[in-house]
Amino acid sequence: FIIACIPTILSVRESARLLDALREDGVPCRRIICNQMVGDTNADAYVRMKLQAQTQSLKELREAPQVRGLEVIEAPLVDLEVRGVPALQYFGQVVWRGGREAAFADMQRPTSQGPRRFYMLGGK
Repeated sequence: FIIACIPTILSVRESARLLDALREDGVPCRRIICNQMVGDTNADAYVRMKLQAQTQSLKELREAPQVRGLEVIEAPLVDLEVRGVPALQYFGQVVWRGGREAAFADMQRPTSQGPRRFYMLGGK
């Protein structure tokens, strides 16, 4: 069996758990492929390709009938992997500033069922 991952903490940890499960089940595994590596020779081309793909995807998202009526918030790429409370707090401040403070305050207001305790986010 060959495991494939990407160079993020989440993917590396998931791959480690998969390897433990494979070994526990007696499945041989001698290699792991780490995809999407960016190096000095391909960094500029990668960024251009990502920007083009993101632009097209964002256009498609904004035009999707299912999304009509929703505020689309563009969260920027940050120079750290967002995990743990401090990183989440930082990222939350980045996402909710710039004219969205009122929306954030509205999310904090109690509902008819009492105070809001958490929000669920989903997706990738």
